[in-house]
Amino acid sequence: SLAGRSIPSKLIMAGSPFNIIEFIVLKILLVIIFLIIGGIIFSPKQIMYTAGMGLFGFIVTDMWLNMKIKRRQFEIRRDLPQIIDLLNLCVEAGLDFMLSVGRVVQDFKKCAITDELSEMWRETRMGASRREALQHLSRRVNMPELSSFVRTLLQADRMGSPMGEALKIQADEIRLRRYLRGEEAALKAP
Repeated sequence: SLAGRSIPSKLIMAGSPFNIIEFIVLKILLVIIFLIIGGIIFSPKQIMYTAGMGLFGFIVTDMWLNMKIKRRQFEIRRDLPQIIDLLNLCVEAGLDFMLSVGRVVQDFKKCAITDELSEMWRETRMGASRREALQHLSRRVNMPELSSFVRTLLQADRMGSPMGEALKIQADEIRLRRYLRGEEAALKAP
């Protein structure tokens, strides 16, 4: 569902590789470069092909951004069950949830999900409530698995149920989804 998203929100979903101004400058530069290449390759009579090259230069940045978002979401989807398991271990060992997040960010390999958790942890250090930080995390990543994870945590927090139990259930659910998605892909394969 990337089609209806604005460029700034797509850049956030991609992990902020550029700010909006840098992205627009890159887009303009690629249009100019592809127009020049089109002008060199095609004769002046073939202006439509040259314009097509310029259009390709305009579209290629969006294609790259969408590809970067998909790759990042794949990485988050891959690492999320292990992160949840580590959070569960920390919570069951007696740490507060946010201290567990800090510990996991510190000890787990640097990846997209730890970058997002680090941002969430930073937000709580700056004064945001845990609820707000979790909601921001869900909005930034915009992925069903992570949104479900955040909803479960918020509900467990509101109901006063043990966080460790909610984390365990969530990790199992994500593993099951991943298994079913893999099975579905295997059935589609020739």
